[in-house]
Amino acid sequence: MRILFIYPRMRTYFSMDIMIPMAVLSLASFIQAQGHQVRIHERNLDDISLSRVLNEFRPEVVVFTLMFAQQLADMQNAHKQLRAERPELPVLCGGQMASLIPELLLREGLTDYVGIGEGEYTLLELLEVIEGRREPATVQSLVYLDANGAPVHTPLRPFADLSEFPDTDFTLLPTEKYDISLPGDLNRGLTVYASKGCPSKCTFCYNAAYHRCQYRLRPRESVMREIEALVTTYNAEGIIFVDDLWGLRKEDLRAYCDFFVALSARLGRTIWWACETRIGVLSREDLRHMADAGCKAIMIGLESGSPEVLKRIKKGYPLNRVVSDFENCATAGIATMADAIFGIPGETPTQIKQTIHTIFRLNPTIYAVGMFIATPGSEEYSKLATAGKLTPPATISDWADFGERFFLGGNYSAIPNRELNVIHSFFLWRQLFQNRKDGRTGRLDIFKYGLRRVLDGIGHKGYLAHFAKFLRLLLVVVWYSHAYPGIKKKYDLSARNFGRKDWDDLAHLDT
Repeated sequence: MRILFIYPRMRTYFSMDIMIPMAVLSLASFIQAQGHQVRIHERNLDDISLSRVLNEFRPEVVVFTLMFAQQLADMQNAHKQLRAERPELPVLCGGQMASLIPELLLREGLTDYVGIGEGEYTLLELLEVIEGRREPATVQSLVYLDANGAPVHTPLRPFADLSEFPDTDFTLLPTEKYDISLPGDLNRGLTVYASKGCPSKCTFCYNAAYHRCQYRLRPRESVMREIEALVTTYNAEGIIFVDDLWGLRKEDLRAYCDFFVALSARLGRTIWWACETRIGVLSREDLRHMADAGCKAIMIGLESGSPEVLKRIKKGYPLNRVVSDFENCATAGIATMADAIFGIPGETPTQIKQTIHTIFRLNPTIYAVGMFIATPGSEEYSKLATAGKLTPPATISDWADFGERFFLGGNYSAIPNRELNVIHSFFLWRQLFQNRKDGRTGRLDIFKYGLRRVLDGIGHKGYLAHFAKFLRLLLVVVWYSHAYPGIKKKYDLSARNFGRKDWDDLAHLDT
């Protein structure tokens, strides 16, 4: 069969078309390996209209991969055009976001079937349904409407062994057009994944609903072949692992380090790479090996500097280990990206001040400071909905609007909105402008990097709208980071505090 995969356009402040959509690419690679003809219409990059794709490829089935709420508006547009031009085509849908709102997608007529979770085998069996060779009730991890319009949920499918999946076929996308640049002149990065899922049960994360807190590794030989292809065929200068958790199995960690060393030696240039991990996973020795192998940056989820909040959101690590992990990264020469969340449900001003002081003490290279968002499928989302503190969006259009907002239903902490905005804007302003002036070794010019990201968007679809939103965001940041000195004083928000270690409320970090 001829299968057309559609990856809807993101609605964002920056153009999001620089990252390879690994979910749809992996799915299409698998279906192609089963003997079907496939084509991906990647609407963030594809200059060819959907009408032309339909006329050229003549698909027999259309599959939407819906990963984020920010894609819903474009999915609606593409589906409307699809139904106008080829109303007879079966439409299937899967992906992280689709798995969270299957009945709504079905009721609003945007798809005939929704696959829940990992979709390779579900899609393969659905194609047999479309060919008339099996009944939909026999397909696991599927949601559809019966003859009376009632939703049917089939039993969840056990996760597949990832060794059953083929290597990712990067020829299915214009891979040469993708490019991730990280601050510090780390350019031309392309993405791979070495694992799926995470064993942790953080209450704010989608992992429990989508990956069921299971952690699975791909065969590293397959991943290494993909990395070498990206470097030699597509001229990647760096590799970004998009795993939720990297480095859990030490045998693989050392093998990847040895591989990068050998590959760089063979090519006569260092291949830089970056990953995301969790506090307590990587030892000082691990980090030294990674740095020697070209690892330049690691994202680590700090989330909070309050022991009480960390316990409540089930992070499961002591804060003194946070300090040692960041210090070990600095010793190894690896840049750190600390991810922190402000406005966690129930969070108090005292607890949020602990988070601010922890960031000051850690003084990471980059601080990815964000506001709490009630992520669909997370434990926090369910608690808030059960308590009547948020009302889940009732329509697809409402969900699309949710993708544009910081909060779903409001602020769930004990901190006033204005104070949260001042805190958030202070760190954004500092990251964009001030840290390039302090003259310390290893600091990065984030403003230069951010400006390059904006300029990179010129010529892409929707660029002017993205740029206008970015300018509005910048004005908000300027206002809140400068107009409320009293709030800044309340939370010790001063650039002079970065690197300071003598906070009374962080005494437990030294125990």
